[in-house]
Amino acid sequence: MTFQGRWLRGALAGGVLALGQVVAPALLANGDTVLSLPANPSTGYAWILNQETSTGLDLVVVDSLGYGPPETDLIGAPAPALFSVSCTGRGNVRLVFDYVSPDGTTVGETRAVDLVCGEAQSLN
Repeated sequence: MTFQGRWLRGALAGGVLALGQVVAPALLANGDTVLSLPANPSTGYAWILNQETSTGLDLVVVDSLGYGPPETDLIGAPAPALFSVSCTGRGNVRLVFDYVSPDGTTVGETRAVDLVCGEAQSLN
């Protein structure tokens, strides 16, 4: 299944939602998905859920699953950072992730995803 929208740069395939800069609202009717963010573990940068700018965190449980398989067999190859998202309630959720330097002082980039847990609702 591919979600379509102005900001979509990802697709849901095999239960994994690959995130671009901003992703169109995704309805989580069954309540669970895995988010995949582009990363390179060898840089020391890591994706961190920004709890201050995210909304609806009381409606989901977000857990880091570590990294997926590397894109190539080369040492230092990029590998996606994976996060599981499980709905615990119904409503609108915006998850904001920051790609943070090893010392925590620099945000390399920010990506966000809007989700609807349960039945379709307005994303206002």
